[in-house]
Amino acid sequence: MLNGRLFDCSTEERLSLGLLRSRIVPSPQLPHEVGAGPATLIVENIATYDSLACELPPDGEVGRVVLGRGNDLGSVLTGLAAVPPCELRYFGDLDVEGLRIARRGAASAAVLGLPELCPAARLYALLVEHGHPQPAKARTVADLPALVAWLPESVRGPVGDTFAAGRRLAQEWVGRELLRTVDLAEV
Repeated sequence: MLNGRLFDCSTEERLSLGLLRSRIVPSPQLPHEVGAGPATLIVENIATYDSLACELPPDGEVGRVVLGRGNDLGSVLTGLAAVPPCELRYFGDLDVEGLRIARRGAASAAVLGLPELCPAARLYALLVEHGHPQPAKARTVADLPALVAWLPESVRGPVGDTFAAGRRLAQEWVGRELLRTVDLAEV
């Protein structure tokens, strides 16, 4: 992307990471250690992984953050099975595929003998409260009740309504600016 026309460094009229107040985040290979908390938080996408890795408090329930890598969640869980965490939380996009990934991950965790893969209730509540729904690819969802059943009860209704309206919520709405304003002792 940085080699494309928008970021052409031969002219000052092009975009730069500094101008966008952003940075390139390399794909992490190891869990990010946050503190001594018992929970391992798996985050679907790299931007939100980076935000949480930077903003989670060291004295909260999350001890480490792991990049879930979307559809590679099964292999991430397999890697975690070598040294199982005490607790597992998951935070991903609120769209059909994102919830399918989470449900498959929950099934994989059970097969691998890991703790139950639970939704990061506080983070999903923040996403529902502060996110801006965007059009979704999937317009009809036959397994909607089963998908939203994995989520905390407090967000099932709003998420079901969002899906029924043909919309989705990307987890990136829960970014560093928002995370700095809330208590993250529990996720």
